[in-house]
Amino acid sequence: TNQPGSTNIKRGAIYTIDLSKPNQKPREVSPKTPERFNTQGMHLYTNPKTKKQTLFVGNANLEGPDTVEVFDVQPDGMLKFRKTIAHPGLANIDEVVGISDDQVYISLFSNQLGLLNVLKDMFFDLKGGEIWFHNGKETILQDGGIRFGNGVILTQDGKYVLMAETQGLNLRVY
Repeated sequence: TNQPGSTNIKRGAIYTIDLSKPNQKPREVSPKTPERFNTQGMHLYTNPKTKKQTLFVGNANLEGPDTVEVFDVQPDGMLKFRKTIAHPGLANIDEVVGISDDQVYISLFSNQLGLLNVLKDMFFDLKGGEIWFHNGKETILQDGGIRFGNGVILTQDGKYVLMAETQGLNLRVY
């Protein structure tokens, strides 16, 4: 398993499955970059005008803040690495949701680094969940004090972002 300090960390991968072909095996579409790749939440954004597809992937870092990896989907379905979104505040990414080719909301279930701190956040209800927004240039904290943020989605009409607050038994609307 992937544990902090482990020398036996396995690189994550992304696969596609054609559901119209039930006997077809999954096909790996992961690029070689980034080298450290531990997937945690992903969202496929399709530009309504150009039909260009962008895959946003949360990348869990066992030794520090997480990142969001941004990939362009190529015509053959393979992923081409575009960029990494990094910010020291991105601890414990739970889910991501792209709203354009370069913009993404990022939910954190806890803003605490380290397993022990995350467990404290969960059991002592420290309200460490957060939602961040990357506007294409900078990554900005949108809201905090969330009781175990667990998932973020965009409404079908694209007007609202919804975030589940698991321990708060609440659905936050932005």
